[in-house]
Amino acid sequence: PLLGNSPTWGLLVPAIAAAVLLPPLAFALPDRQLETQPPRFTLRELAQSYWINPVGRPSFAALLVTAFCAIGAYAIPQIYLYYVLAFTIKVPESDLPGSVSLLAAIGAVAAIGAGALGGYLSDKLRRRKVFVIGSGLLLIAGTMVMMLARDFATLTVSQFMLAVAGGLLVTILLSVVAEVSNVETTARDAGMFSTVITLPNVIVPLIFGAVFVAAIPDFTVVFVTSLVLAAVACVLTFFIRDVP
Repeated sequence: PLLGNSPTWGLLVPAIAAAVLLPPLAFALPDRQLETQPPRFTLRELAQSYWINPVGRPSFAALLVTAFCAIGAYAIPQIYLYYVLAFTIKVPESDLPGSVSLLAAIGAVAAIGAGALGGYLSDKLRRRKVFVIGSGLLLIAGTMVMMLARDFATLTVSQFMLAVAGGLLVTILLSVVAEVSNVETTARDAGMFSTVITLPNVIVPLIFGAVFVAAIPDFTVVFVTSLVLAAVACVLTFFIRDVP
């Protein structure tokens, strides 16, 4: 391989690309200036920024829980992909870094393509929830394929399906955030959304890691957890009332 078998490059290359590409973008984008000086920001306001009233904003609350469940359903199979390759597909240890990198590359292309196409179709059809529910169903289907996979080709198909679902989810859910947010709280709402979709990647290894690893080589608990979260996300989507 061009950069060797070390997984370090898989982490460094995206970070280097972001460090190079983001600063010019930040300087090029126009920044709206405030007409009046905002009041002094306090620690209490910081704490309150992580809270919304689900009674006053039921659609946004439903969106956050939907996003947490959906991204959790997507994250769980990805976090434990290495173990599935090693213990279920029985990929040799020397080939594991290359196999993970290949699946990650396929997934990245699929997610980017699905996000771009799905966003265009969602705007064109003026529908949001049907795409979120469709993504959730695709998550369920992809997870089931991964659960039944016993060879690398079938596992690749499952990763493609999961990546398409993940790309659609992030794109459409972001558009839903924009539609259910108040003008005064758009940035805060976007921050809360970003926090919510990041949490599964922290919580799953931290809380469930020991349970999942103890279950090796039987990954039933991994897949069932993912399937339940995806199903819950599909149901909760109906409670996002403020979008079509």
